[in-house]
Amino acid sequence: MKIFEDFLPSYKGAGVIGTCVAVFVLVSLIGLSFFALDPSLGWGESGAMVSARQQREIGRLRADLEEEEGRRTAYRDALALHDEVQANLARSKAAEARGAELAASMEDQRGQLELLRAEHETYAAAYRDQLRAKAVGETLPTFDMPDGRHIEDPLVGKVDPAGIQLRYKDGRVRVSFKDLPADIQKRFQYDAAEAERFLAEEKEQADEHLAQVDRKLTDAKETGRKDQIQRLEGKITALQKEVAACSQEYAVLRGNQRRNYNTLVALIHKVDDDERAIRRYQAELTELKGKP
Repeated sequence: MKIFEDFLPSYKGAGVIGTCVAVFVLVSLIGLSFFALDPSLGWGESGAMVSARQQREIGRLRADLEEEEGRRTAYRDALALHDEVQANLARSKAAEARGAELAASMEDQRGQLELLRAEHETYAAAYRDQLRAKAVGETLPTFDMPDGRHIEDPLVGKVDPAGIQLRYKDGRVRVSFKDLPADIQKRFQYDAAEAERFLAEEKEQADEHLAQVDRKLTDAKETGRKDQIQRLEGKITALQKEVAACSQEYAVLRGNQRRNYNTLVALIHKVDDDERAIRRYQAELTELKGKP
């Protein structure tokens, strides 16, 4: 600081300060000249040029404003579309939940309906059975069969889903419901599908019964065949033993000096008869074993 205090009051101080002032003025003039010559600042332009340039700037700003407004409009539209999509998704989820709820409810109602239908079928079947059982012994009105038979004062013997067993003066007959008058069909609640099922079950039971009878007959035949085979084999074995015994006795008697020719001839005839019987039994045995 002492240097400045010594320097400023001296004669040299005034010259330095003046030089600095002169440099500042020169720099200011140069800056003003650049500022004055810059066309973007409007210096040196006519009023028409300035107006044209301003109109261009206004047009550019208006275009930028419109572009910005378009972007804002697009953003608002996108935002509205997003809200609509979200609302649709919410409605869709709600609809799915409602659909699942309705499906569960329908399934439950279907189960209840099946239960009610089963209960109804059970009750209806029990009522039909009771109605048909009570009719046993009852006399029905006289009617004519499709084949021309006149059924007079028939007495009910048994009622089944397919028809009625009747007793009348000419004997017994089982009449199908479809051949009976409509009022009788209605009274005994005739149902064609039920009758068809009953007849099918009845036929199946009859076929099974016949099959059992056939099996028993086949088993009996097979048992008889086996017994007959055993008897024939026993006879053949016994005859073979007799033939062996006769042959042995014949050999002994033949070597004896005191042999009896009548006995030898009898033994020969006995052996021949037994061998013929053996061949006959063997033929029968072969035939029995060859049968299925």
